[in-house]
This record gives sequence, structure tokens and C-alpha cells, in this order.
Amino acid sequence: MPEKPVVVRDEPTSRWVVAHPGVEIRPMVEGLGTAIVLFRIAPGTRFESHTHEFTELGVVISGGGHYLFGSESRTVRDGDSFLIPPGVPHGFEVPPGGPPVVLIDISVTTRPGADSPTSSELIQMTEVVVRPLGAPGLGTM
Repeated sequence: MPEKPVVVRDEPTSRWVVAHPGVEIRPMVEGLGTAIVLFRIAPGTRFESHTHEFTELGVVISGGGHYLFGSESRTVRDGDSFLIPPGVPHGFEVPPGGPPVVLIDISVTTRPGADSPTSSELIQMTEVVVRPLGAPGLGTM
């Protein structure tokens, strides 16, 4: 079965899309088991702990927040990077009152025949894991 073609987006065709209140994404590249997406995350937004079947790499371009990797929490800011292997629980929170976080998220599938998530799949994932900080039943990391 042939691979999906690589889709490269440039400025005129790629724009910010609201994936969930507080989260915008800008798809850049999809295909051949890899997706590169810019995320813009508003202050007071939290990604609940979740897992993926793909490796996730990220670089914080601006702003900062708190990343949860398994049971370990780390503060990340401009220029920090992270790598999350498949199956490792992780989450992210942007404290209220600060600037939004912009980060590059690279999803890479290493399973034969599997592909990385598409933009529409990333939007569906945010609907499950993104919550405002302070929502009933949710604490902070």
C-alpha cells in the first residue's frame, strides 16, 4: 500500500485553527508517519494526562508552563524541548495570567504501517484532554 503523500503547508494555505477553547493549532506537515504542528495555548488551559501510540517531540517557542511526564512535573519555557515515548502518560498546563505558549509539536510513528495523527485527529484529541484550569474536579499539576 503506498504511503500517504507528504503535505507541506506554507503561509498562504496554513492558518491557525481553533481546536478547542484555549487551543489553536497550525498544521505544517503531515505524512510518512510524521506530523509537525504549531500549538498556541492560552493561559489557564490544561491538557489532562493522556497517552499516544506515537513518539511526541516538542520545542517551546515562547511562553512557559508545566509539563507532567508520568509522575514527574517540570517547568518548561522558551527554548526548552521534550521527548515523550509512546505510551508514557503526559499532560501540560499554562498558568493563568501569563502569556500564551507557542510550541512546535512533532509526532512520529515508529510502528510499521502506522501513521502519525492528522490535523483533524489532533483536534479530536484536544476535545478529550483539554480543560480550563480550576474546572470542577480538576486540580493543578
